[in-house]
Amino acid sequence: MRIGIDCRYILDYKHGERAGIGHYVYYLIKYLLSLDNENEYYLFFYNRQIQCDEFAVNKKVKCVYFPGLENLSKLPFFYRHVFIPHVLRLYRLDIYHNPAFVIPLFYFHQSVVTVHDLASYKNPKWFPGGNWFGRHILIPWSLYKAKKIIAVSENTKNDLVDIFKIKKEKIEVILEGVEDYNNYQINEGAVNQKCKIDNPFFLYLEHWSREKIWLIWWLHLLILLKPNQNFG
Repeated sequence: MRIGIDCRYILDYKHGERAGIGHYVYYLIKYLLSLDNENEYYLFFYNRQIQCDEFAVNKKVKCVYFPGLENLSKLPFFYRHVFIPHVLRLYRLDIYHNPAFVIPLFYFHQSVVTVHDLASYKNPKWFPGGNWFGRHILIPWSLYKAKKIIAVSENTKNDLVDIFKIKKEKIEVILEGVEDYNNYQINEGAVNQKCKIDNPFFLYLEHWSREKIWLIWWLHLLILLKPNQNFG
């Protein structure tokens, strides 16, 4: 099979994505290539500064950089939904996977999407001034067109069924993994002693965004209002 994977959001600290989807794309490709010796993989990138050498050493991998990126800001709709589908069709893909669950409007071949969460639908107030076109047209249309939908949790699968009325049989739950988990064991006692931490604490490390600022602010307020409440 000829499998295409959209790598526009791949992990790259200098030129690319640094949040969750970036990690997901990078490690998905890394371990797919270590497990699969039969299929051909076509990795599609926006930014030519993102190096594909790590994957390109595999003879079954071809790195493709979308040309004409300077036109993206001039004709964003045409570039994303007309030109990119044209490029994808040139490679005669058997399946196209978009890990950010958006398929170009005018791409009608076999496709798979990964849905990480539906926070913008469950809590729209967290996303004021959100992308109306993406929310009401592009994402629903992508989910409808996709041959298969990968959900990263049972909760996300249930949200897909509840919000978009998608048949459960179309959704496959594939849990996200943890890279080298054994190397991330933490000696909590040593950390508490070094940082002089006496009370239980909440630590969250992730990509910084407006909705996460609100989450931390409300959590802080809740603790102030109910200091003796156990939130564990």
